Order: sequence, then C-alpha cells, then structure tokens
Amino acid sequence: MKKYEYCIGVDVAKNTLDYCIMHQAQPLYSGNIQNNLEGFAKLKKSLQAHRVLLDKALFCLENTGVYSSSLLSWLGENNHTV
Repeated sequence: MKKYEYCIGVDVAKNTLDYCIMHQAQPLYSGNIQNNLEGFAKLKKSLQAHRVLLDKALFCLENTGVYSSSLLSWLGENNHTV
C-alpha cells in the first residue's frame, strides 16, 4: 500500500473549489479557486509554492457529477492520484 505524505481535500461547487493541503495530517494551506482550467492552473502553482511532492499526494473530493468532472479529468491527465 502506498503511503501518502500529502492530502489535498477539495470541496466542489458549481463555480468554485475550496481546497486544503494537508501534510502528514497537519494543515499546510487552504485556498479557493474557480472551477475551471484557469483555477486548476492556480491550484498547480499553489501546490508548487508549498513544495508538495505530487507523487506522494492524494487528492480527495466528492463526486458531484458535472461539477467535479472537469477537475477529475484534469487530475487524471496530470497523473494525480484521486
């Protein structure tokens, strides 16, 4: 079983995503982005700024159908673990 050092929790809404970066069960950073490709790019920059090791990160979000589908596609295209 793979051990994750980071957990990125995402609360999905129609227009926005609230997220929290956790490192070894401790909150590291939280933010809010738009639920679109521009927002996903900002999320990527935030993860880089906080030196998140993406190969040791697990993204957690609820499946909200159409509201989460773009993010799930983006995560998959970038080989992130969900």
